Amino acid sequence: MFSIFLPIELNGGKVIDIRKGDVDMADKADQKKDEKDEKPKFTYTEDQIKKAAELIDKQGYVTKKDIPEMKNDDWTKGFSAKVDEHLHQDENEHPYLYFEKFDFIGGEIDCIIWNMDVIKTREDALHKLADVLNKKVNENTPQQFQQKTY
Repeated sequence: MFSIFLPIELNGGKVIDIRKGDVDMADKADQKKDEKDEKPKFTYTEDQIKKAAELIDKQGYVTKKDIPEMKNDDWTKGFSAKVDEHLHQDENEHPYLYFEKFDFIGGEIDCIIWNMDVIKTREDALHKLADVLNKKVNENTPQQFQQKTY
């Protein structure tokens, strides 16, 4: 059996293989990154969007307790944009919606979408979500990690 080693040369980020020609290493890395970063496509039903909009009008917020699909952070982020779009169709209604993920004791992370005209601060939203989902908030966060609310 006889084998031939073909020289491969690294030259300024390019691999030169006499069998295949130039291959740009940066292009390969970008392609892999794009494949890895590609987010799944989500669907949101009109019923889900209307239900969330009604709840935000009524109580000022919506959680996974109201819309079970909100247990997925990525789904909820896109859903928030759809609900916001729906609420801004009415000329008389322009709530300032906010989406946030909060970390609770035990490492659990949950999301809330809320109207900042009703729930005024991020901290209030954290406590509302904790109350609704029966979670515990870590009140002993070191000072340097606490977010200031102005």
